[in-house]
Amino acid sequence: MEVARLLLDRGAMHTRGPHGGLTPVLWACYHGHMEMLSLMLDRGGVVSERDYKGLTALAVAAAGPVSAALRCLP
Repeated sequence: MEVARLLLDRGAMHTRGPHGGLTPVLWACYHGHMEMLSLMLDRGGVVSERDYKGLTALAVAAAGPVSAALRCLP
């Protein structure tokens, strides 16, 4: 988490990555990484963005192996 904070402090963007077009918010949702999801949302992560299939953060969280992320989404 410290590395993520450092990168965000230095201007890292919330852009799509090479993993199916997932943003950091979508990736955290899919994997149920609650702390990372909270950090991304606090730093301006967008839950309404969609992956390359058109799925939102809510759909990605529901499809992931850990549904705990569903409780974190606005």
